[in-house]
Amino acid sequence: MARNTFKYNPETLTFEKYKVPTWYRVFKTLGFVAIALVFSLINITVYSYFFPTPQEQALTKQVEVLESQFKTAMTKLSEQEIVLHQLRDRDQNLYRVILQAEPNPESFWEGGIGGVNHYAQFEGLPQKDLLVKINTRLRDARTKLANLSKSYDDLAKLATTKEERMARIPAIQPVNNKDLKRLSSGFGYRYHPILKIRKFHSGTDFSAPSGTEIYATADGVVEKAKYARGYGNHVVLDHGFGYETLYGHMSKIAVRAGQKVKRGELIGYVGSTGLSSAPHLHYEVIKNKVKVNPIHYFNNDLGAEEYETILNLSKQSNQSFD
Repeated sequence: MARNTFKYNPETLTFEKYKVPTWYRVFKTLGFVAIALVFSLINITVYSYFFPTPQEQALTKQVEVLESQFKTAMTKLSEQEIVLHQLRDRDQNLYRVILQAEPNPESFWEGGIGGVNHYAQFEGLPQKDLLVKINTRLRDARTKLANLSKSYDDLAKLATTKEERMARIPAIQPVNNKDLKRLSSGFGYRYHPILKIRKFHSGTDFSAPSGTEIYATADGVVEKAKYARGYGNHVVLDHGFGYETLYGHMSKIAVRAGQKVKRGELIGYVGSTGLSSAPHLHYEVIKNKVKVNPIHYFNNDLGAEEYETILNLSKQSNQSFD
């Protein structure tokens, strides 16, 4: 039964029945509903903030597991990088030294991966930085591992051809020089006796009487055996593996083009043909088309003290014979 509502009438000094308008009842009901909704939203928000849903709890657990796995992967990757660096160091400073091979340049090991954004799939992910870091290190490790594999393949080839290669690398003096007195001019700028100017001397001169025997300093094939205006009678030997040697100003050539020769084999005789001021042998070592100092290729002939002596002799800024 609905409760009656009374309102005091000051004119009649009595309480009279009062009927509440429908709109007021509706408004009052809506007000209660609105307040209830607001409190409900507040409760939901607070609960959600302090008390994650089961789905959120599951996702949080997954993230924690992934982060733990990422950290473990980073640790293992660091360990592999250390091993990779050790293998690279052995390649550069042990195996190639033993096999007398040139070390690989730094650019060989690095190997770029630029040009494309390889990590676009990580955009927008909360763990983007970590994912990019791991993948960058993985790509770098794969590149270095692939290059290391190539380098080891090269070392394997070098090992199988070591004996042949050692025989083909210049390693003795081209004339008999036991007393070390025949080296008269070294590699570098010297005063030219004929042109009367300082000129780069691209080889080593050995003074000796005409007719002194000249020997091949390594196994090879005669590439040239002829007269030229500058070198006079001269021989060029191709030793393979990037090495060539030149013997100039001979009085007589003892080999022919295309002939195979062995280290220590007679190839000609000292003379003064071509652009020369006195009997001597002009000797050059060419490595990968670049003329290098022959003094570093007398290792089979000399002990430590003898090498030091002949090295000092080669550094003297004297006059060359050609």
